[in-house]
Amino acid sequence: EYISPVVAEMTGYTAGEFYANPALVHDIVHADERDVLRRFLESGDFHRPLTLRCLRRDGEVAWIEQRGVPSYDAKGRLIAIEGIARDVSEYRHLLEDLEHRAPSIEERERLVSAFQRIGSATIASLDLDHVLDTLAEQVVRAGIFRSLMVALTDQETRTIRVVRNYLSFEG
Repeated sequence: EYISPVVAEMTGYTAGEFYANPALVHDIVHADERDVLRRFLESGDFHRPLTLRCLRRDGEVAWIEQRGVPSYDAKGRLIAIEGIARDVSEYRHLLEDLEHRAPSIEERERLVSAFQRIGSATIASLDLDHVLDTLAEQVVRAGIFRSLMVALTDQETRTIRVVRNYLSFEG
């Protein structure tokens, strides 16, 4: 049984502290994650990675991902999960920031205005070229995308024909 000294960097607890208190592994798991850990252990599917919030010694929350391989005794009972753990806190914080990022009022107004112009152009003209031009121009101008390509596909001949290609050179 080996615990890498790197565990101290991730958790603030030394490998010696984990050896001295085997329950520490469970104790540092964030209270909201303990049910996740329990279900993981009960599932027996130890080959998939497990990511949990853990409380560092300094009180900070660290997201720790573990990938493990189960070890069983002669009677087939789980005795250990040997694996590699890594701190994925930075990655998780980036994901959370992206998920919770709400568009600014300026972005919302720009998008609403673009969709109104696209809708007006569609109602004003049923000419496909005019509608595609307006769609592409407004989507790029509103900053939804820096470029937009509109392509038509023909399922019978299995071909794709690019009918519009717009690119913004601004910003």
